[in-house]
Amino acid sequence: MLLHITSSLTAHPLRGIRITLAPFLTAALLSSPASLAAQSVTAHEVAPGVLVLTTRAGNSIASVGPDGAVVIGIQTPATTPAIEAELARRTRSPRRYVVLSPGDSTIVAGDAGWGALGAVAVTHEWNRPKLDEWARLPGAPPSALPSVTYSEVIAFDLNGESIHVVHMPPGYSNDDAIAHFHHSSVVHLGGAFTSDGYPVIDFSQNGSIDGMIETVGRFIDSPANNRFVPVRGPVATTAQLREYHGMLVQVRDTVRRLVKTGATEAQVVAAKPTAALDARWGKGPVPPDGFVRMVYNSKPESK
Repeated sequence: MLLHITSSLTAHPLRGIRITLAPFLTAALLSSPASLAAQSVTAHEVAPGVLVLTTRAGNSIASVGPDGAVVIGIQTPATTPAIEAELARRTRSPRRYVVLSPGDSTIVAGDAGWGALGAVAVTHEWNRPKLDEWARLPGAPPSALPSVTYSEVIAFDLNGESIHVVHMPPGYSNDDAIAHFHHSSVVHLGGAFTSDGYPVIDFSQNGSIDGMIETVGRFIDSPANNRFVPVRGPVATTAQLREYHGMLVQVRDTVRRLVKTGATEAQVVAAKPTAALDARWGKGPVPPDGFVRMVYNSKPESK
């Protein structure tokens, strides 16, 4: 059974998909120390009623219209007021659904304040251990927890758009998910995709280069008119996503060939396996050597 939220607030099944729903609130929202101060948001409409909302925390995607808004991405208490203000400018409906994407695992901030604004906050069920730990901290408000968790898929039919949020294999983290806006042919790939440079693999959240490659690889043969929203960087075309996927595969395979020869981590880094790629991918916040270390420490998935 798939939890399916429509503009009339009805739920119905979708063939071939199953989801388990927890009856109580379970989630964790992750942000960086730099996001503690109030931040602004930049909104870019990539399709009618579909916004890419860019903050210091990363790119979120939103459907905004007469039925209210669905927001998907990394949320922080510092970005919530600016995002809500942008949504309120574009819709008179107060209805909000916010699907929290995984972020920096070192700081947990509940639902980032969305619940206090009347929003329905949603997260993947694997966030529960992080949330439980956060909720035990002194001063943590018990009301600041998401009201819905999902295991595999959650869907929204709002504003004439059909949106599926689908849990993916561990890439950036073990609660990675993609958000497919079917009518607009737009996909938010979360932490698995960064168009401005090398990505991050968070081993504290069971991230894996193999999972990242698998998630991105599912979309590299998409129609040319599809657009892909990364967690960092500009919106990309299918061709650009294919280039990114090729980079991931090349670095992983090169690193693992070196490992098979008995090379240590230091020797693999010294071999500069990303040298031919750094002009395109090495100018982002993740340095080439840092990405190589992540790939080295990402163990092959057992088949």
